[in-house]
Parts: sequence; structure tokens; C-alpha cells
Amino acid sequence: MNNGDFYKKTAFATAAALIIVLAVKFLIIDEIKKAPKTDIAPVTAAQAGSNILDSRPASDFETKERVNIKPQDAASYLGRYVVTEGVIVASYNSGKVCFLNFDKNYKQGLSLVIFASDYVKFPGSPEKYFLNKKVRVEGRVKDYKGKVEIIVKSMDQIKIL
Repeated sequence: MNNGDFYKKTAFATAAALIIVLAVKFLIIDEIKKAPKTDIAPVTAAQAGSNILDSRPASDFETKERVNIKPQDAASYLGRYVVTEGVIVASYNSGKVCFLNFDKNYKQGLSLVIFASDYVKFPGSPEKYFLNKKVRVEGRVKDYKGKVEIIVKSMDQIKIL
């Protein structure tokens, strides 16, 4: 191998390594820095044993504990990690996303959202499995186009009571 080939191969390997380092920085590290912090304190023994739902206002935003709420109060807890329970009275599966609703009027009530990529983590068809059942769910309350929802990614977040 002559010196020209050596320098070409070295330059190529250096450029490839630089591209990989930049890709990791921009595609992974920067995205991790943008991700919301999800430090969540465990539920205390008093909270776990209590069926009394918490009525603290959303102004208590900075607490990192799980807050027990009524489903109809979820809009007051946007961004908070909550625990709520109630009966799933309506459901719908578009094939891409499944909605489990605590209120017949899905536009007003809290909806639980399960994406198709997570269907395999749930028994049967989630829209049929949970319909008309009382459940306890935990997760972060979000607003999506004016509708209040909790995204459910696994059975660890939802229990039939």
C-alpha cells in the first residue's frame, strides 16, 4: 500500500467517525436534553391505602408526588402525574389509536390513549377489554387539541378494580 492510499483511508475513517459523533450529539444527546423530566416520587403508604381523591389545585404544580384526582377534574392537573379511577363508559379504536373514555362526551371528559404500537402489551382489544369496567390509571395529564388525556403505554399504568 502506498502513502496515497493510506492517507485516503485515514481521511475517510476520520470523516466517518466525525459524522457518527455529530449524529449522536444532534440526534440523541440533544433530544435527551429536550425531554421533560419525569422524576416521580413513589406513592406514600397513606395515599396508597386511601380512596379519598385529592382536591389540591393545579397551582401545586411543582410537587413530584402522584396526586389522586377525580377524572372530571383532570383538566385542572395538566402536566401533573396523577392517579384516578372510574368506569370506562365509551371507547373507540381507529386502528392507530385506542381511546378509553370516562365520559360519554369524549370532548369534555378524560380519555385514556393507547397507541397501536403498544396494543401487544394489552390483553385482547383494549377498547373491548376495558369497556364498562372500573379502572385505576396513573400517568401524566396532557392536553391534545383541547382534549384532556393520559397516554397509557403498558398494563403497569392501568388496573381493573
